[in-house]
Amino acid sequence: MDINEFKRKYSNESDTKAVCDWMFEKISSAPEAWSFWQADYKYNDELSGPAWMQANLVEGYFRNLEALHKNCFASALVLAKDSAQRISMIWLVPTQTYPAEFNSPEIAGSKICEGFDLVKLDPTNEADKQKIIDYFVWNETPGTFDGFSYASGKIFK
Repeated sequence: MDINEFKRKYSNESDTKAVCDWMFEKISSAPEAWSFWQADYKYNDELSGPAWMQANLVEGYFRNLEALHKNCFASALVLAKDSAQRISMIWLVPTQTYPAEFNSPEIAGSKICEGFDLVKLDPTNEADKQKIIDYFVWNETPGTFDGFSYASGKIFK
């Protein structure tokens, strides 16, 4: 799959679900080339204030991972339930392991591995595939995620 073609489609087409279907079709022809990683923030109990403050935190992580723009894509969500908030994101990366930049001491603030629990998702598993779709289409159909509602989102492309 050409990640730049995917990013263009994601940005320019109005039906994000159709773009996700296209992406899964392309990835299925070379599944060893791509992987999906869910990253859940470890310190959600420390989050407070309006959702835009958490969105700024996500933006800061993304800014520190500038080197990944060329080959990666991510959808990050700020989720809310009553007064509790969560940050969760799904990354599409061009390897079967998470990028070294996620844990690089050379990139200030980039140690995602320290601040997030990482779980590899299997796009051939229907539940994982649906989760990926839900995270990627939040801008069209904001829904609920494990009992939490969509509050804000950011795309890394």
